[in-house]
Amino acid sequence: MLPIDAGVTMSTLQRTQADKDGFENPLGFLAGKFDPSFVLVYLLPLVILALSFNVLSGERESGTLHLLLSNPLGLARLISAKMTAQMAIIYLITSTVIAAGLAIAGGIYQEDLGLRIGLTLVIVFGYSLFWFALASMVNVLGHSSATNAVVCSAMWLLFVLIAPTLINVAVSAVYPVPSRNETISAAREINLDTRRDGSRLLAEHYQDHPEMMPKEGKANLNDFGLAFVLIQSEQKKKVDAVEDRFSAQLARQQELVTRLRFLSPSIVAQEAANDIAGTGLDRYQRFRKQVKEFDQTWSNFFAPRIYRQEQLTTADFEQIPRFRFDEESDRSLAVRVGGSALFLLLISGTLFGIASNRMAVYRFDQ
Repeated sequence: MLPIDAGVTMSTLQRTQADKDGFENPLGFLAGKFDPSFVLVYLLPLVILALSFNVLSGERESGTLHLLLSNPLGLARLISAKMTAQMAIIYLITSTVIAAGLAIAGGIYQEDLGLRIGLTLVIVFGYSLFWFALASMVNVLGHSSATNAVVCSAMWLLFVLIAPTLINVAVSAVYPVPSRNETISAAREINLDTRRDGSRLLAEHYQDHPEMMPKEGKANLNDFGLAFVLIQSEQKKKVDAVEDRFSAQLARQQELVTRLRFLSPSIVAQEAANDIAGTGLDRYQRFRKQVKEFDQTWSNFFAPRIYRQEQLTTADFEQIPRFRFDEESDRSLAVRVGGSALFLLLISGTLFGIASNRMAVYRFDQ
């Protein structure tokens, strides 16, 4: 779950984060912890496999396969017809529910809501098609329905649970991120006492930055508030260094995940769903970068006035920096999600092709 806001302050980052730990989004209380992407990535494949694992073996075991094929109907056409009917029902229900949910909850995406609904429909179609293709591949192997059920369950475990877990472990091992304890320790490394070291630090600061001297040309070096602000800013620099390392490692992790995600269609679908919902890591990193830049702008506006001990005027209030998030272009979102959808369609087509070739040597007497 990515944060929906971030604190910008002259003080340290930990304080603003801790102040918000006890708050919950009101929409969370209304909707609970239900996650539509969980239904799409985890439960939808189970429904598809439960319907299609015996689409061919069931006909053979019930003795109706020969009767059906006695009509001018090929094996490939029989399987495709049955799976097309199943997929049409599942896709219609799933896409309608998800699209309706986006339309109802998409208040912040009114401008590009149509694009996000369209991308959702494409991803749902590609992901559903993959699992139907996998089921058809299992069916033409010629095993019993019980064996097909076991194989399909193993494929679900492999692609939905095992592969993402192994990739997550590998990514965390290759590019570990700094722990929260390291962030806290970075702030504590500056072991300065405000009363004991405040006057010395202020004197050094005014010597290095004479432009921040008060207009009267004489600063109160015993001002507790000024010393506190200065020490907090030094601590913030230390924490920012750890934050920069965290962001760099997070970017490396995402780059590696981007390369490895094609090992599991479930990861591809999950990443695409996150991007469409606006909770993807690319958007989050974009948000973090803009917040960091705004944080610096905020400090640059207030810090000189604090050290010069100037009172804010009406004109100053009008010039206070205001944050405005710069969203990525629709084209970038469409290209990223479209690439995921294209992969799902290509791998589905490959599986259907292999299944079609297997039908030529399918044994009806098994």
